Order: sequence, then structure tokens, then C-alpha cells
Amino acid sequence: MQNMEINFFNETKKLKEEIGKDIAASFEEIENRQIKEILMQRQLTSRYIKGITSYYLHRGLGGKFSHNKLINLATAIEIYSTSMVLIDNLIDKHTKRNGRTTCLKEYGPEMTGLASLYASNVGLLRLSPYLQNFFKITGINGYDAVGKAITGAVAMDIEHPTKPNQILEEITKVNGITLGFPLGLVASTAINDKMKIFGIIRYGIDTGIAFGLYEEIRDFFGEHGKGEASEMKSGRIPYFIADLISVDPKFNVLIILEEMPLLID
Repeated sequence: MQNMEINFFNETKKLKEEIGKDIAASFEEIENRQIKEILMQRQLTSRYIKGITSYYLHRGLGGKFSHNKLINLATAIEIYSTSMVLIDNLIDKHTKRNGRTTCLKEYGPEMTGLASLYASNVGLLRLSPYLQNFFKITGINGYDAVGKAITGAVAMDIEHPTKPNQILEEITKVNGITLGFPLGLVASTAINDKMKIFGIIRYGIDTGIAFGLYEEIRDFFGEHGKGEASEMKSGRIPYFIADLISVDPKFNVLIILEEMPLLID
């Protein structure tokens, strides 16, 4: 698995650089220095998986876009995705992400929120030429991926659901739909088969959920930038802990937190 990951990023290195260059050119137009720095800092931790996947998905489905047009599409999707990451940083108070500062501490939540709004606006504006065709083919009336992701983040990180089904539902909104929506949109630029497009959306949702569950495990071991089990310590119950409690109501989460150093060692 590790070799597969290394091979993937080695093979797509040039494509990642092209997407990053296009994103940087877009952000150079920003007049406010702080917003520009927040958005550019985010690019330092991004692997551009959504953009790279979009590029190959369109081609794999027999799409006719030129290389440059596909780079433009991938860039739009990555800028849109940046807005979601910044919202996550804001709600989770991520002053660091994957070992790098998020500028949240330097510039505060207000500027981070404005940077997220900027990225959301630019990303959706650049995606707008493709949205109407996506809605027309799928019959979806205004697929509100942004709204679902934000309401899911509020429920997950502020309201702190405790039941496994509730937590999984919010992970579906936050992680699943934010991957399923872009993949479905890209698919609609290459094919008009409604069932295939919905199948790709479903694949994106399931993959996003898997990433969300994986991120909970990473956080548990302190690999998400805020220390071991930071989400549990802030009051949020990860899905795997909620599942344990549903099987054994006597299970005590505090025991896990108290024994964290031993578990990590």
C-alpha cells in the first residue's frame, strides 16, 4: 500500500505542480495580504488529490477536454476544496495541520473565515460553467454540497453527537459529500449517463467516509497536528469509540484518555 501511494505521487508530481501553479496565479489577484497568505499556506499541505483524481476521471471516462481545460477544472475544484479545509481549521481550531501552521493563530478566526468565503466564491464561480450541465443530467436541483458540509461540521464539532449512526451521518456530509460532489460534477463533463454519474458520486461519498474515519484514527495517534486524541479531549466522540459504547454502555472513555501515553508508546 505504501509503495502504491509513493508511486501515485511520483507519477502525478508534474500534474500537481501545474495545478499548484494555476492556483497560485489565481490567488495572486487577491489584494488583501493576509487572506492571500492564508490561502497560499493551505497549498503547502495539500496533495491536490481531488484535482488530480478529477483530471484522470475525465480522461478515463472518455472526456474530450484539452489538457489546459482539465487543469483549469482541477484548479477550480481545489480552490473550492480549500474553502472547506479552512472552515474545518476554524471550527476545530487547527493552529497546525500536518506539521505546518494554518495562519489561524497569526491572523485569527475572522480572517480565516473571510479567506474561506473567498475560496468558496472563486471556486464555485470557476465551476459554474459545468454546474448547470451537472444539474440537468442528474436532475438534482441545486446540489448544496457546501451547505451540507457546513451543517455537518456544526453538528459534528459543536453539537457533538454521541450515537454511531449520528456520527456516521455527519461524516457523510462533511467528508463524503465534499468528495462525491466534485467527482460527480467531473463525470458529467465527460458522460451523460445518469446512473454512471450517480455511481461515481456514491463511490466518492464512500471514499470520503473512509477518509473521515481514517482521520479520526490519525487524530487519536496525534498525527493530525493537535496532539493525541485532540478531538476526544475537546468533547467530540469518534465513531469507533461511539461504536464501542453502543456495544458496551459501561465502557468509560475517560480510561482511554488517561492511558493515552501508554497506548501511544
